[in-house]
Amino acid sequence: MEGKPRSRAKRLSGWIGARVAVAERLTGTPRALLGRYLGNFLLAAAAGLAFMLLKLPLPWMLGPLTIAFMLAVSGRPLVQAPSLALPLRTILGVEIGSSFTPELLDQAVGLAVSLSMLAPFIAAVTWLGVEFLTRFAKFDRVSAF
Repeated sequence: MEGKPRSRAKRLSGWIGARVAVAERLTGTPRALLGRYLGNFLLAAAAGLAFMLLKLPLPWMLGPLTIAFMLAVSGRPLVQAPSLALPLRTILGVEIGSSFTPELLDQAVGLAVSLSMLAPFIAAVTWLGVEFLTRFAKFDRVSAF
């Protein structure tokens, strides 16, 4: 008689373990960091889903950004994956850039007053953000900026 068939949980665990080993080998990232990256992803996905259910704007961008900000200010920043920064920044840039259509540029003429206020608004928000992060979150000025 052959050995007992493995339980579904053991098969799943083995499958996940094999995938983690491949990811570890391909990226050169230790298993513990891969787990933290997965945790980051799950937190970001949960925040995006919450923002979507609350019908807040840009849920999949602002939800993860909000949770990352809250954790950073509380002294428990998310672990960063340096090897993913450039590709993800590229994807984000393409996504934002593709939202600029000829129709949007046609509307820009009618939004001239709003657009003229954009640069001072960005400067003010940047200044307030730096002040907040240096005073309350205890960031140095360079990191806060």
